Amino acid sequence: MDLFKTDTTKYANVAGTNNPSNDAVYKAQQGSCFECHKPFGFYTANEKDAGGYTVEHVFPEGLGFGLFGNKVLTCLECNRRKANKLPDYEYVGAVRQLYRQIFPRNAIEALRRMGHPIWTRRILTTRHSH
Repeated sequence: MDLFKTDTTKYANVAGTNNPSNDAVYKAQQGSCFECHKPFGFYTANEKDAGGYTVEHVFPEGLGFGLFGNKVLTCLECNRRKANKLPDYEYVGAVRQLYRQIFPRNAIEALRRMGHPIWTRRILTTRHSH
């Protein structure tokens, strides 16, 4: 299933900007889950210690999307709930707001021109509850 051109989510660098580190995303999210907003530690959550974060693809990796500008940090519970669901327009809007804090303007403009799924104006029909 090729819903969007996914190449831009797989690049390591766009317009001189690297994909943000988990540290940069963690700081922009103020140390809390993107979905439920509960605070978590700056370490990877696992079965024995769910108090950290997980890397959540906004557009699922299983549908061919990579990580460039396509990740948020969520708690283990929210990550499992979202799974491979597509985000709705509201969710994508919230991701844009987050990435406006991280990416310089020239990188955002380049991502728009390249058709990056977070920066396109397509309205998604699949609903995602968060």
